[in-house]
Amino acid sequence: MLHYLSSGQRDYHAKQIGISVRSGWEFQAVVSGKMAPTYPSPEGTDSSYKNRHLWIFTPGVPHGWLSPPGQHCRIVVAHVDTEDIPPLLVQTCQETGVLDRALTGNDVKRIEDLTSDLKQHYPRLTKLTGLYTQRLITELCTIALRDQNLPVGDWTQRYNEQRVRVAMTWFSQNMNQHVGVEEMAQATGLSPAHLRRLFAQTRNESPLQAINQLRLERARHLLRDSELAVAEIADIVGMSGPTVFCRWYKTATGYTPLEHRRLMRMEVK
Repeated sequence: MLHYLSSGQRDYHAKQIGISVRSGWEFQAVVSGKMAPTYPSPEGTDSSYKNRHLWIFTPGVPHGWLSPPGQHCRIVVAHVDTEDIPPLLVQTCQETGVLDRALTGNDVKRIEDLTSDLKQHYPRLTKLTGLYTQRLITELCTIALRDQNLPVGDWTQRYNEQRVRVAMTWFSQNMNQHVGVEEMAQATGLSPAHLRRLFAQTRNESPLQAINQLRLERARHLLRDSELAVAEIADIVGMSGPTVFCRWYKTATGYTPLEHRRLMRMEVK
């Protein structure tokens, strides 16, 4: 989940960001001008101000920010939950709690473009906020990890797993729009064939099998915990109508939706 997003000109000398502990991950990129992190004594301020640079701080690491006297810098900053961070980055940052990388001109343009896209969906949230957040965080993580001495197979697998999670998150948020594999692939910037390969490699199943499982879990929850009619539930999980939904549900569970509703509620009692 995205907790904070900001970009633009800053004067961290006139308005220094004091040392504090963040509860989530912080991504701070300086795209022009110079700045540096500050730390509690004895470390103090980082030894040098840096331009075109990315810092990533894990939760619980105390730090602040400072820029040179009389100079402005342009920054992009995002705070996100650990659940949004690729496992490989979590593993890489375990020992030091901070990772920093120099940015190229292409990196800067990419970061600013993705931030601009995300700001159209934040702070006023839309159904695409989560997807645009994942795009930005994935790009920042890729920049941070690209020069690491990592086993290629391990990095590729973890990156593919992250892309599949993004696709599944998008579908979960949009299944009531009657979307399928092609729309999910388009929303995540992949071809349907590429998406199928990623699902086969990371989950040993097809995208259709995975999204049907999400539909089934959502339908079970609504049948058990709500008084919604079968037709309403069919629409919420993206089925074309109650007849199709009932036939599909019985094939998947062995029960009609109403039969399963009664059984699940009896089990709760």
